[in-house]
Amino acid sequence: MDHRRWEYRDTMALLHRAALQLPAAEIRPVMDLARSKGGYVVDDIINTNAFGVLLGGQDHSALYLDVSRLNHACKPNMFSRFSSATLAMEVVAYRDIAAGEELTFSYTPLNLPSEPRQSLLREWGFNCTCALCASARETAASDRRRARLQVLLEELDQPRVRTRAGVGARVDEILALCDREGLAAQVGDVYAIVADVYAAMGDLPLARRYGERAVAELTHYAGHDHERTRNAVAFLAKLGAEAGAQVDRGGKGKVS
Repeated sequence: MDHRRWEYRDTMALLHRAALQLPAAEIRPVMDLARSKGGYVVDDIINTNAFGVLLGGQDHSALYLDVSRLNHACKPNMFSRFSSATLAMEVVAYRDIAAGEELTFSYTPLNLPSEPRQSLLREWGFNCTCALCASARETAASDRRRARLQVLLEELDQPRVRTRAGVGARVDEILALCDREGLAAQVGDVYAIVADVYAAMGDLPLARRYGERAVAELTHYAGHDHERTRNAVAFLAKLGAEAGAQVDRGGKGKVS
């Protein structure tokens, strides 16, 4: 996705070549995908339908025919999960889905309030009328909950909050808000933040507990080989090494 090394015409030529190299049976379905941005047709299809994925620490665009057909909802019933090892994109249910219920996932980051969310969605050429956006009252209540969520996350950085009681109370409220807002896919990132907070406080048992929860949640929602999951695993390994060094020095740190 970093085009700075390329002239625009060179990037378009590469996209054109890539399209021509598709299997014959896939060319027409790709060319029939929605377009919303304008410009060269293959570039427009990619910009409208592709996913941003991370490979080797670099941002890439990845196009998946079946997944790109799913519509958006701000509180979706599905989430996407990319594997850098297989290059596959899975779409997984958040919950049981009734027969005949439309499958949806979010085109935008899940924690955005309504205005920036709608602004991003207009780039795809539509105004969202999902169940969350259709009710002005529910939209306003959701925005208040999401604003409160950001306040609580920011408070975790404040020294006055960094006690077991202070952090614990905010974590409980954060998790309740995530549940209310359908932000299950972001709970792993919350656990990772909390684990880092407890580690900075020197509370290794709670840092490990939340680090393990982060790994479990991120493995499920992001995938075992996602960078966020690998970072959480590396955090646990570093924590174990620090605990071992503390024991070697005769410290009293105990990791449960």
